[in-house]
Amino acid sequence: MRTIFRIFKSDVKGLWRNKLALLIALAICVLPSLYAWFNIYSNWDPYSNTGTIPVAVVSVDKGYTKSDGEFVVMGDTVIDNLKENDKIGWQFVKTEDDAVDGVYSGDYYAAIVIGENFSESMYGFADNDLLLRILKMRRRIQLLPRLRIQQKEHCRQVLMKSL
Repeated sequence: MRTIFRIFKSDVKGLWRNKLALLIALAICVLPSLYAWFNIYSNWDPYSNTGTIPVAVVSVDKGYTKSDGEFVVMGDTVIDNLKENDKIGWQFVKTEDDAVDGVYSGDYYAAIVIGENFSESMYGFADNDLLLRILKMRRRIQLLPRLRIQQKEHCRQVLMKSL
């Protein structure tokens, strides 16, 4: 054990004498730590700034008359709840064509179209197979698959809250 410490001590003395060797040894120790720190920092929370991602939202819901005679438009309720939310860059457009054209032109990352029979599907027992239609851009961006999941989950939560 004494021999090991003697060899270590002579190596450290040799490093202090040769400044270039000391600089290289320090760089070998510090560079991996810096790389790890910058890498972790850059990927720490990629979803914290999703408020700038433009997503077009449009409701073409015609509404539904409930059994008690009350007329409800659930699409407008969902739109009102989304207007209060700033986690995604919601862009509220007038027509379905504006939303679709915006996605294909690259103005919006995605478009959420609330269908004509949305309220009827929510309250009635109609056999409608399309409640929401989500259009996505065709470009490949690394975060987009996970953001789609986050957007779908957020829409689901807003919808459940409005019910």
